[in-house]
Amino acid sequence: MSWFKEFFSGGIYDVLEDSWGLLLDLVPPAPGNFLYWLDGQPHPEIQYVSIVRTGPVGLGDELVPVYSQDMNNVPALRGRSEVRVAPAGHLLNPADGLLLAQLLNGAGTVTHGGEK
Repeated sequence: MSWFKEFFSGGIYDVLEDSWGLLLDLVPPAPGNFLYWLDGQPHPEIQYVSIVRTGPVGLGDELVPVYSQDMNNVPALRGRSEVRVAPAGHLLNPADGLLLAQLLNGAGTVTHGGEK
């Protein structure tokens, strides 16, 4: 039977099975789950940047909706994250390297409060 799972899942079945507990906690935040607890924890006073993938129809990538990609929707970070839109799918691509390098070098980023 294991060859059957391997054939149809490409080996990801065991990873998902081992990660099941964490994946259940990554459902939308609700009292009692991990993400709800995590969202309420204090976050450091640093610059936050949400890279939002719009995907082909503008609603998010194929795995994560736009709402879930914007850290401004986390109660502890509301209004503290600059949003950068990257019109791409979920997987990394070469343009992501350029965007990350620009962000890390401070090119074009806006700090909390709206000043460069």
